[in-house]
Amino acid sequence: MKKIALFLFLLLLLNSCLDTGGNYMKYDGWIYTDQISIPDTAIVGDSISLYVKGGAPNSCWYNLVLNLTKQSDTLYYIAGTGTYESTDGLCAEIYQVVDTNFIFKPLNAGKYMFIAKSPGQPDIKDSLIAISAKGVNGR
Repeated sequence: MKKIALFLFLLLLLNSCLDTGGNYMKYDGWIYTDQISIPDTAIVGDSISLYVKGGAPNSCWYNLVLNLTKQSDTLYYIAGTGTYESTDGLCAEIYQVVDTNFIFKPLNAGKYMFIAKSPGQPDIKDSLIAISAKGVNGR
């Protein structure tokens, strides 16, 4: 009986030494969109660059990606995602930054609206007016 009790005690001791003891967490989530830079005007059919900068609050975030999503012909959403991975929530307080340039081509004259979304933050809104080449040349 002593041998069985000793064996169980050693097994329990060995198991407790191997236990990481941490709260492991991994998920995909939304990151912040900090800045958007969009020209005020563009000519229909021309490709323009939309600059977007975002980030996540600490070093546990990685695979940060910014996305431009068409909601309608004139409304576009900008938002970012990333992967959070941590054991016991131990993360260096380093702001992880991501930025990108999207190429956008207005197909029709009119106003295009861009709305950048961030978790728990107010939306950032900007617009672009697309004018036809006729309107520029006066023809």
